[in-house]
Amino acid sequence: IGTSMPVATVEWRFNRLEIACGDMLKAQVRMIPFVDMPRVDGSFADVVGALVFDEPAGNGLDAKAVITLAEGAEPVRLEFGWRTLPEGPSTAVSSGEVSETGVAVEVPIEVGGLAAGAYALTCTVTRDGEVLGDMERPFSIGGVRAVSRWKSVWAWPGQKTTRACRVTNSRARWSRRTCPGRRHCRADQSKR
Repeated sequence: IGTSMPVATVEWRFNRLEIACGDMLKAQVRMIPFVDMPRVDGSFADVVGALVFDEPAGNGLDAKAVITLAEGAEPVRLEFGWRTLPEGPSTAVSSGEVSETGVAVEVPIEVGGLAAGAYALTCTVTRDGEVLGDMERPFSIGGVRAVSRWKSVWAWPGQKTTRACRVTNSRARWSRRTCPGRRHCRADQSKR
């Protein structure tokens, strides 16, 4: 969501999905207005979150999670940890709960005893034992640099591909076949 203009903009996309003739695709979109968030590291269900910290000092990290729940949302549990980059396993350090809705709530996180290296601060958000989503933010101790590869716990439906035939708008004729195999379409509704 971009908010640098008088009217905010929203963009989203779908992966390629097989939809049988006569079937339909329904999607739910939830808008969560929020303020007082220094950044956004994750947004899922009715939760918006950020992992915030200054430059690490010594062998640890003092951080906080800033979480906003949408109005009327049920409480969530936060599980914090860290992992070694690029692809180390996560080590749990603390947890917290957020139940207040409509405002940004800060939950402190302390990570200590780390050697010089590249790490990622992790946060998994659950409700009633069900994982809603996760967030991650890289950091380093001792100025070490590394590549961060984050794979969300949530699996995106559909096939990830960009091979498609292009349609410019609903009034344009179908494009010529540019893809091998079955014809797939991607709509660009920006000129509507």
